[in-house]
Amino acid sequence: MGCLSHRASLGTDNPHFLVTRLTRTTREPAGAAHIRDSLAPVGLLPRVLRSTRLLTLAAELDIKQLTATLGMSYAGAAHYL
Repeated sequence: MGCLSHRASLGTDNPHFLVTRLTRTTREPAGAAHIRDSLAPVGLLPRVLRSTRLLTLAAELDIKQLTATLGMSYAGAAHYL
């Protein structure tokens, strides 16, 4: 699995791994359209995954840390509390 060894050499803390149809060796994430099209057959939307991640972060972090880390307003982050 060459892609896994390449990813290990990038030194990222991101636990997610997404393989696209195009082989690229950049630090850029997969495009939004690819993610949307990959999730559509199973009925998931990127918006749902983002919301789930924000809910997890809101439960784990202080609201001030969350807003500063993600560049959100307090009102925007408070929705997830």
